[in-house]
Amino acid sequence: MNEQDNNNPEIKGKQLLVFLQVLNDVTDVIWDKKNYTAPRERFYYSILMKLQFLIDAIQIQVYNLDHKPHYGLAAGLSLRTCMLDVINLYYVMDVHEDIAEATLRINTLMADHLKYVYPSLKDDEKEEARKNWPELFNEQEKLIDFGRITTRDFLKAITHFDTLKTEAYEAMHIYQIFSKYEHNGAFTFDILHNSYSATSNNIIKFMIYSAIGICALACKIIASHWVDDLSPIAVKLNNSIKDLLSFDRVSRSDN
Repeated sequence: MNEQDNNNPEIKGKQLLVFLQVLNDVTDVIWDKKNYTAPRERFYYSILMKLQFLIDAIQIQVYNLDHKPHYGLAAGLSLRTCMLDVINLYYVMDVHEDIAEATLRINTLMADHLKYVYPSLKDDEKEEARKNWPELFNEQEKLIDFGRITTRDFLKAITHFDTLKTEAYEAMHIYQIFSKYEHNGAFTFDILHNSYSATSNNIIKFMIYSAIGICALACKIIASHWVDDLSPIAVKLNNSIKDLLSFDRVSRSDN
């Protein structure tokens, strides 16, 4: 398969299908081991499932990028969410071996939902929340203030593993670009029409393929928590990711 093939959205869409099928095998292993309810494992499992669901949703969009260029907008919106998930994941994984610190970071992320919702809950709903998330409440049954943390704070805290930092910064770069898809502003008009420019559409494809590659590598790291690196599933996962990472920014037809 040459570089031009690897830049072809239909080929990339087919590669995504293979990758998703292997992820289903990974999920089966996790379910069989029944090891995904402890806070740290639940966090990794939730990120894996969310990435899998979102990638599955955009597979048909990627496959049809040449036929329906505006699908790039929808794919970008989904991948924006994926990029933030990857940054959150590496924020926790960077201290994976320090259980106390990893737990604190997970709780900081988990508390964000309740911080905004809890005050408006009914009494029985508050009781249920305290029952389900006791680690987020103090002895007076008050929600613990874990402080406000920004995306840049996540990046600054990733210090132990250079690979995680590199991937997180790349995810941040793509996240910032696709965030312009999310919010109406000065660039919205141009963004809506970029897909119909041959040059801009090629750049959008590159960003989408890059984001998918980041997601795939994140899924591989999560999977290694449950799947042995030498197992047949791991081999298939590595091969499918290798295919997803094979693309060139400028196709020969643009030269």
